[in-house]
Amino acid sequence: MSNILLCDLGGTHARFSTLEDGAIAPVQIYKVAGFGSFADVLMHHSVAIGAQFSGAILFIASAGSMNAEGNWVGASLPWKINVGSLAKEFGLADIKIINDFHATALALPSLQSDQVHVIQEGVSGLKEFCVAGCGTGLGLAHCYEDGAGQLQVRQTYGGHMAFSGGTDEQQDIIQRVKQVLRLGRTLVAEDVASGTGLSNLYAALSGVIPAPTGEEIVAKAKAGEGNAQTAIRLHTELLALFCHQAVLYAGVGGRLYLTGALLLSLHANNLLDLSVFKENFTQNPAEIVRQGLEEMHIALIQNETPALMGLWALHESPDGKKASAAA
Repeated sequence: MSNILLCDLGGTHARFSTLEDGAIAPVQIYKVAGFGSFADVLMHHSVAIGAQFSGAILFIASAGSMNAEGNWVGASLPWKINVGSLAKEFGLADIKIINDFHATALALPSLQSDQVHVIQEGVSGLKEFCVAGCGTGLGLAHCYEDGAGQLQVRQTYGGHMAFSGGTDEQQDIIQRVKQVLRLGRTLVAEDVASGTGLSNLYAALSGVIPAPTGEEIVAKAKAGEGNAQTAIRLHTELLALFCHQAVLYAGVGGRLYLTGALLLSLHANNLLDLSVFKENFTQNPAEIVRQGLEEMHIALIQNETPALMGLWALHESPDGKKASAAA
């Protein structure tokens, strides 16, 4: 077995793979619910594949950051990861852990043309881009090429920005989400524009609590259920508005890449209305800003495991910097 172990650790699933013959091996997927720690997940994976990890290097991509005590604190995880204790328990040679959208950004140079679906052809020559998308939560990274042509990534907590709608309908549904969730805090973008956000929108429209999962809502929409179809449309609008704001903060221009299992499922089932996304993304009262948004290159990453590809890139280039993608 390879001594390089890769893990894309999300709020719902942990995806494991290794590097075999210069490529990512088949991915093993486990639901994290019910595990008491990441060590339990890793042990389960070890037993499942019949392998020990002594001497291996573990690369992890997960939403979160490292605190002063050496614990990785995940934005959507029920537990912390102590890197030192984990390495000792499994005899790992090293552990490298980065934000999941940082990892996705590192994957961009490796994407082939058939692994992206172009939503809007761009004309901007700026070598700056954003990566945004929704799994359980809502992630965002700002990236640019430096003077040496190396990729620089600024990880963010963009999904936790305070958020409001642009249209009366959007503002109304946000208020209904706040009421349904009984929020004792400010509503953030993740509450309405993530995978969990889609469930929240459905709950606000239907009154059904607990709400179905994102995949269940996709199935309901395919069957013609009105609340599911409306929730998906509003989710698309609000995700576009989030991306609009994210791009404005970074500086209009360059490229926007979308990613996430939910978006891939919506797109595969013809439920992701790209015209709705573009309309809400490009709307702005300032003509120069609107023109800049209309000239941006927008693409959906169709690879299901871009974070694992990014960890592979990190392994090959330990400083975590590669030239920007042209896709």
